[in-house]
Amino acid sequence: MDWGTVLTSTVFSAVVSGGAAIWQTRSRHHHEVRQRHFELLYQEYKTYLEKMESMNAAAQNFFTSRFLPKSKEIMNRIMTNDPDDTSDLEELNGLMQQMLAEIMSSFANAKSQMQGLRIVCSEPLLALVDNFVGQQEEVMKCLPPFFEALKQGGDISCHNVALQELGRQSMNTLEQIVVRMRAELATFMEHSN
Repeated sequence: MDWGTVLTSTVFSAVVSGGAAIWQTRSRHHHEVRQRHFELLYQEYKTYLEKMESMNAAAQNFFTSRFLPKSKEIMNRIMTNDPDDTSDLEELNGLMQQMLAEIMSSFANAKSQMQGLRIVCSEPLLALVDNFVGQQEEVMKCLPPFFEALKQGGDISCHNVALQELGRQSMNTLEQIVVRMRAELATFMEHSN
């Protein structure tokens, strides 16, 4: 028995075993890091979408449950009460201001809470998010003139058309955001396996 051959075989086996163990540890660590990254992205994407849904639901809820019934009640009183009595008009104005304030507050809150998404998302997704935010800011700019025209009893059709178009564009962009998020998460999972 040649001790040199035995020693060489033993050292070789130890190096191969050690290398395999190191490779396996690094591979597992890499997978764990990718899994944590995926979970972070998923959570940020989910939070963003929940904020957008919450903002939309809050605006719709306020409009359908509080603004619409109350404004109809006030309009009925305006039609039947003394034309010189401005209290109903003042109440309608206050209601419109309250709705505008709630919509703007909801948007500002949702916008401020999406900073995590801005940090972790890809450049193409960030471009879509910025586009959506810009569209929502345009909606916010259109609301005061719309409410002012409504309050004055003026023509609201041009404002209505602009708001509807912005709403359509926003929904389209939001759909693109969801598709992009899903594609990025799927690609991320494919590359982590």
